[in-house]
Amino acid sequence: IAESEAMREAIEFLKDPPLGRAELLGYRVLQRAAATTVEPPLRKTLGLKASSLNLQAGKVLVRGLRWALRFSPSWKAALLRSGAEFDSKLFRDDV
Repeated sequence: IAESEAMREAIEFLKDPPLGRAELLGYRVLQRAAATTVEPPLRKTLGLKASSLNLQAGKVLVRGLRWALRFSPSWKAALLRSGAEFDSKLFRDDV
């Protein structure tokens, strides 16, 4: 991947998305964790940094989100859309 104006604009948008403060906090944790999973040459081109601490923080946040969403209708809908197997007893029947 070569640098371009479009790439720089995309990176700037991803670094400062139009989110509220609460959403932005979680987004930053996930963004930094995701950057850690990018291959080093691409990470260098994109100006991203890798950190095992960021990766761990992202994993903790994802676990927390999974716990918080475990019985939500939105989570059930996402599982249905993705075709994932799940125990239907965990969710209400009216959703």
